[in-house]
This record gives sequence, C-alpha cells and structure tokens, in this order.
Amino acid sequence: MYRAVLVRLEQNNHQTLGRFTLFNGLDKVFDCVTLELPWEDNQTNISCVPKGVYKVSPRYSDKYKNHYILEDVPNRRYILIHYGNFNTDTRGCVLLGSRFAQINSDSLLDITASRRTISELLSITEGEGFELTIA
Repeated sequence: MYRAVLVRLEQNNHQTLGRFTLFNGLDKVFDCVTLELPWEDNQTNISCVPKGVYKVSPRYSDKYKNHYILEDVPNRRYILIHYGNFNTDTRGCVLLGSRFAQINSDSLLDITASRRTISELLSITEGEGFELTIA
C-alpha cells in the first residue's frame, strides 16, 4: 500500500504551501508541491485540513475528472485532492503541482502543472488509494 506525507512549510493569511511525498514501502516514488488555504479552525470552505492521518480514495466527478477524496476528516465532507493553480481554486481542498511560481499578479505564490501532477500521481497509484499523513 502506498503512503504519503504532506509537510506544511509556510503559511500566511491567504494560503498554506507544502510538499507532498508518496512512498511505496520505504521507497520515495513521487514528490510534488501543495497549495491549501490557511488554518482557520477547520471551518468548511475556508480552512486547510487538520493535521492527522487519513485514508485517501480515488474519486471521479465531472468537474475534476479523476482525483482523490480524503475519508473521515473531522467535521468536514468532500475534502479533495485535485488540480488548481491558485489559492482561489481551493475551498478547503489540497491542490498539487510541480513547483511554486508567481503566475498571476496577486503577489502570492501559485503552483504549476497541476493537471499533469495529478495525472502522474493517478498513474503511479494505478487508481488505488493511499494513506496520507498531514504534518
């Protein structure tokens, strides 16, 4: 079974930046950057996910196509791992990308190649879920 770790590296009033690493046993098999909202006491649509260990399952929707959903997040529903480039693309979900960059003119770091990054993760896990530790 795959296991992943999300380490939050920097947070401000607008967003949280981090790194996501996927392991197969002891081997690192995937690494990318993350973009989330800031911590706002786990409030729906405006806060990042609480620290903890979560089961992550594959999911499909018309909006995001193939992506992932975090199971059993306390007091929250439909926390997804999906594509997006800006803090305005997440309403409490986790966005994945290849690197941080200044894309628009809001002076906040964004993430690049998000759709490709999600596709790579789906390909590696072969559509299977994984365990995610958010530190």
